[in-house]
Amino acid sequence: MSEIRLNKNICTIETSMTVGQIIEILAKKPYAYIVLRRPKQEAGAYWFYVCRPEQLLFWIKNSGSFPNIPDDIEKTPVSYLIDKLRKKNDSASQSLPLMELIPFHETDSAPVVNKKISSWNEDFYRGGWKSANFPVLLQGNKPQGVFDPVQVQEKKMSKQENRLFGYVGIPETIQSYRGIPTYHAADTADSKLFGYEEQEGLNAVAAAFADAKSMHQAYPDIKASDEHPVAGDSIDLEVSLEDVLSATTSGIVMLPNEAPEFVFKMRVHLLCADHSEWQDLDYSQAKGTITSAQFTITAPDLTLDANGDYPEREKLLVRANFYYENRWCGEGRRFLDLRLDDSIAPVKKIPKPPESEWQKCLNIEQGAQPADLLVRIQHKQGNNYLWSFLSPHLEFAGSSEASMEIPDGAEAWVKTLLEPYAGIDLFDLKKAEIKGIGKAIYDSTPKDFKEAYRELFHALNANFNSILFISDESCVPWELMHIAIEGVTPEFLGIRHAVGRWIASESSRLVQNINVQEFVVTGSDYANTPKINKLPWVRDELDWLTEHYRSQRIALNSATILDFLKNGTAQAVHFACHGQNSNKNSLLNELIMEDYPENITPLVINGWDVQNGLGKQHPIIFLNACQAAAAGNELGLIVGLPAAFLAAGASAVICPLWRISDEHAKEITEQFYLAAFAQSGKTLGEILQTIREQWESKNHLTFLAYVLYGDPQAKINFNPQP
Repeated sequence: MSEIRLNKNICTIETSMTVGQIIEILAKKPYAYIVLRRPKQEAGAYWFYVCRPEQLLFWIKNSGSFPNIPDDIEKTPVSYLIDKLRKKNDSASQSLPLMELIPFHETDSAPVVNKKISSWNEDFYRGGWKSANFPVLLQGNKPQGVFDPVQVQEKKMSKQENRLFGYVGIPETIQSYRGIPTYHAADTADSKLFGYEEQEGLNAVAAAFADAKSMHQAYPDIKASDEHPVAGDSIDLEVSLEDVLSATTSGIVMLPNEAPEFVFKMRVHLLCADHSEWQDLDYSQAKGTITSAQFTITAPDLTLDANGDYPEREKLLVRANFYYENRWCGEGRRFLDLRLDDSIAPVKKIPKPPESEWQKCLNIEQGAQPADLLVRIQHKQGNNYLWSFLSPHLEFAGSSEASMEIPDGAEAWVKTLLEPYAGIDLFDLKKAEIKGIGKAIYDSTPKDFKEAYRELFHALNANFNSILFISDESCVPWELMHIAIEGVTPEFLGIRHAVGRWIASESSRLVQNINVQEFVVTGSDYANTPKINKLPWVRDELDWLTEHYRSQRIALNSATILDFLKNGTAQAVHFACHGQNSNKNSLLNELIMEDYPENITPLVINGWDVQNGLGKQHPIIFLNACQAAAAGNELGLIVGLPAAFLAAGASAVICPLWRISDEHAKEITEQFYLAAFAQSGKTLGEILQTIREQWESKNHLTFLAYVLYGDPQAKINFNPQP
């Protein structure tokens, strides 16, 4: 018997609530469980259903997979969706495993109790999905909490493992992506004990509703010659793409929607424990997989437990990353039942892994050029992140992935270190200190990233132009790594290269061609807004943009901006205003309006109306947002808002990561648009390179503050309407 606890971090949902109401609730707090209360026919009686928030969000994201779901799903009551699901609940015909459907079936309602349970019963695992039979504690008919088993504490990071910031000199170590909790003989009756929980945010759900008409989706399938290998066994693997979801493999691949007979020549990168191998795959919509990718691997040793002993079994993760024209376009993942020896009986059922954060709806343009270096920073568990590196120019001699730790306090760390420099002129000593901060950021990265970077730098030399970070982490200014290469003057990464970043869990499009016909600008000097610091240079900034580019100027008040977000048709939008951070939740960050405190938050920007309004134009957004409450040298990180615009459908967002100088912001605005709208052939990444390199001559941190959320090789085609 396992230990048991009462988890009170629950969200009670009524069937009368709409999908929009539920999403708004889940955006405000990360709940452990959802408890849905559904009335029975007899008065005062209810069924109760327990599931993880990500199970519900999965269905909302994939509602198009089910018939008769209304287009205005945001306004649809949950009761309607339950009825539709029950009538069409044929998981085989839908090619979806039952545990990934909304779990609201009478046979899987949760047991209810009115007093504390003293011990865990393995029968609580036997529902149609994990947590289906987790007991609910009731007071009357009101859920008070969900009983769940006490989880084994997450294994602490090795002292050798890399840690972010301030730990210079501590050596790094490579970590395979196989360190997932093991399961034991007693667990074989319920394979749902496998794995870790993936907490998907509201923005990831919203991103899935972005316009995807130009994309074709296919589903990875990884077949294994032995699904229950013993350590040391040889395993043949076949990777293919199918038209329906695989029963064993999770993930999705997004491709341009070409003619049915068009053959996609793809590369597949297989990763399993320490095994890394590339093979080719041919696929067309008409014929499916024409040539599958074939691999042979050796089952690795099991991971030693905390006592230094081998467990009887563990799940072995196999990953297949798909690349088209050298651009990542999706990932497939499946588990194998890795056994210590033949005396261990095979597990009865192997579950599908949770969906990879890396695969969230990235748009792959036909003919787009890949970045010279792609860096994927993927959240694993706790504060641990997996770094993966890929280049179209070479396969790295060392490992192509490694782990590092990014503490929960990364945002505070960045703020604390950079804050003293935000509002002052910089001279030699301060400049040296900022370079030292950049070196600390670089020193904190995994050893294998450093080696991969140096290897690519020496291979390409002057042709090493662009880097793209696809990250689950949005705070750390990786652009400020200060890197020294033998024989080359040390320089910030974002000055030496064109660098872009992309928030993997919150983004919906990644494009290189941004067509702009309509340009809208808005902002305020706040001269008539009490309690808000004035921005005297904003009026000149907006006048300059209107004069040079015939932009439409709209008022910075909540009603006008909300209407524009819902109904706007611009492909480029410039904000010159204040931003305000919430200390509690980035979803509560604000763009400060002239009718303060009626401000615009990510919760508004993420709304369905915005995605179906301005979001459908896939605009480039320039947030020239200064921190409203900042005074003196306070830094005031600007976070949350870029992710919201990306989730709503923006093709790119340019903004400062911290508080900026009003005067320098106007200067940077003019430089940016003169280059971006002038048909000069310069990419967005190159334009920001030019801006950043002025930081020393201009003696100000503002020139290092701006980052690009988007493809560093993206260009703007400015063709204004007459």
